[in-house]
Amino acid sequence: MSTPVSLGDIHTAPLYPSRNRRAASQGPTWALVESPARHLPADALPACTRNPDAWFPDRLSTARAGAGHAEMAACRHCPIRQACARVALDDTAHLTGIWAGIYISPPGSAGQKAVREAAIEQLRVIAHPASDR
Repeated sequence: MSTPVSLGDIHTAPLYPSRNRRAASQGPTWALVESPARHLPADALPACTRNPDAWFPDRLSTARAGAGHAEMAACRHCPIRQACARVALDDTAHLTGIWAGIYISPPGSAGQKAVREAAIEQLRVIAHPASDR
């Protein structure tokens, strides 16, 4: 049985492949960032650490149609959801994919600016709930 983890202890971790992708024109899509899952036991690691590519459906319609639905649901019960949202908000200019259960459309997506801004605002609420303010 694993030792319970205090989410207050979760800050950052050794480098791991980022789920935050850069535009394809900028070369490799994996960047190195620090993981908010550092102190979690192996059997409690977030699902995104096992298959990061699943958190990048091509479009919102694809995510809602099923290619991302399970991932968004898994995020809603993740022990580091709040930390994930905070990491995502570190670079909103390049943010895309599913973060903390919220789908963020790629920057520059036609007709998606308002949807993208609303999704980023949802991340802010998750990252900093009213009890934190």
